[in-house]
Amino acid sequence: MHLRVVERGLPQFIKGLATNTRYMGVVGLLVQSQLDDGQVITEIMHLDYESYGLDGYEKFATEDLSTIEADIQRVMGGLGGIFIEVNEKEALELIQTAMEVAPESRWDYPEAFEIDPRRSAPTEMSDLAVDQLHLRLLPAVERVEGWVNYFLMRTIGHDWLSRRALWDDPRKNDTFRQITEQEQTLIRNQAVLMDHKEGQWTYRCTALIDRQNKYQVLVADITVIETPNKKMRISQALVVDELSVSPLEAAMQLRKREHLSVYAVMDDEFDSFFEERFPALMVNDHEAGRLYCEFNKDNRHVEDSVYYLNGDIYAVYYLTDAGQLVISAFEEDKLVEVENRLADAAYVQRLEPVGGFIADTPILYDFVYSEMGNFYEFLNEEDD
Repeated sequence: MHLRVVERGLPQFIKGLATNTRYMGVVGLLVQSQLDDGQVITEIMHLDYESYGLDGYEKFATEDLSTIEADIQRVMGGLGGIFIEVNEKEALELIQTAMEVAPESRWDYPEAFEIDPRRSAPTEMSDLAVDQLHLRLLPAVERVEGWVNYFLMRTIGHDWLSRRALWDDPRKNDTFRQITEQEQTLIRNQAVLMDHKEGQWTYRCTALIDRQNKYQVLVADITVIETPNKKMRISQALVVDELSVSPLEAAMQLRKREHLSVYAVMDDEFDSFFEERFPALMVNDHEAGRLYCEFNKDNRHVEDSVYYLNGDIYAVYYLTDAGQLVISAFEEDKLVEVENRLADAAYVQRLEPVGGFIADTPILYDFVYSEMGNFYEFLNEEDD
């Protein structure tokens, strides 16, 4: 008996949507296509360009996006971006270049590559076309500090491919790489304007870098120019100094005031109710409760003169197994907005306000990792 291998044909591309978050180092990608059996599918992918490659994937047998809105929000709601339409070649490039970062991630989601084997192949787009795509996936940057911070983020994240488009001359992309010898993350940067002339700004940057729990401060001068075609680009980046700092010194630089509200939970099914109303929240289970993180709807924090990695957080909610909901925000007005939201009639029978608290340094995560269920008992123990 002879067996004949029947190969599945390539899917017919219908639509592609990508979040304009490429310069945050991540992209949410939605691809709709028709398989050779006529079935229309929608795929959602979470792509990481620093460490993980393809680190999230779901497939749905539908072309009606309204029926999977909650799933889309769950995968992409924390990215702080909006969808930009991409064509088939561009969608493939976004997947292929993420796979170059972590080729092994294909084995976590083999179905994605069974559907279209080209996704693990080298990209076929020209450098110019790739640069143009990446800049389309960059939101409008209104402040010069935003260009500085995006440039530093991509540099410290080893993301040379996207960084190339930020230079005034892509040939400069081989420079300013000596600070990236190992896996690292930019967790804070202070950009101070040192010199300004027409169409040119030079910033002295003091960047705090996390190198796998060893901390380093990079001092660099970065110059941004306005090109003849009115585009903002990086023209020069120079290392001024580098020094190691202790975890305590790093913590002092990251110090922020934290605003908290505490509620008593009167509904045993509150977690299901809460998650249904806010599908975009990032959820993490802990020993004594469940932690929810709500992100800003955009990434404007990147344009601040003092950038923080966690500046994209809108609010954090910790629902303890002991029946407390503790809410944290670094900005008081955001906590007030959350409190007003929870004053809605839908919450009245489920939550009862207990009190508020202001901490000079962040304390919620200490409570989470204490494995205690009552916030006030935790505070009393801290005082002792």
